[in-house]
Amino acid sequence: MDISVESQLKGIILSKHGSIKEFAQIIGMSYTTLDSILKRGVEKANVVNIIKICKALSLDVDALADGKIQSKEIIPLLNSENNATPQLMDHIKKYRKLDAHGKDLVDTVLDKEYDRVTTPKEPAMTAELRDFIIKEIPRDPDEFEKKYQPVDENSKEVQDWIARMHPTSKN
Repeated sequence: MDISVESQLKGIILSKHGSIKEFAQIIGMSYTTLDSILKRGVEKANVVNIIKICKALSLDVDALADGKIQSKEIIPLLNSENNATPQLMDHIKKYRKLDAHGKDLVDTVLDKEYDRVTTPKEPAMTAELRDFIIKEIPRDPDEFEKKYQPVDENSKEVQDWIARMHPTSKN
C-alpha cells in the first residue's frame, strides 16, 4: 500500500517543524487551510498555497503535481549523477537530523577524507632507485665506511660547498 502524497507531506512537516500549526505560522497560512490541504488532497488546493508549502520544504512543485514528493535541493543533483543509492539517501537523512556540532564534525571528516583521496601522492621509490640502493650501498658498516668516507665538516672543501649553498651578504 502506497502512502499518499498528503501523508508524506504531513510527515515531512512534522519531522522538520514539529507541528502542523507551527509550520502554518512559518509559511503565513492559516492552520485550517493547511489542515484542509493535508486532509482533502493537494490536487484540490490553491496553486499559491502549494507553492508556499513546496518552497518552505524545498520540494519540487512539478513533482508534487505528478503526485510525487521530491526535494528541489538534492534529488535532481543525485539523479543526474546516478548516485541516489538507498545508502546515500540514508546518510543524507541522518545528516539532516544532526545539530550544528554534529554537522560540523561530519563536514570536517568529509573534507579531510576528500583531500586524502584527491591530493596527488608523492611518487613511491622507483625500481631504479631501489636497485641502486641494493647494489651500491654496502650493508656491512665497515664496508660502508670504506666506500663512503666520513666528511670532515671543517675541511675547506665542505666549507666552500656550504658557502656556495648558503651565501651570506657582506655589508
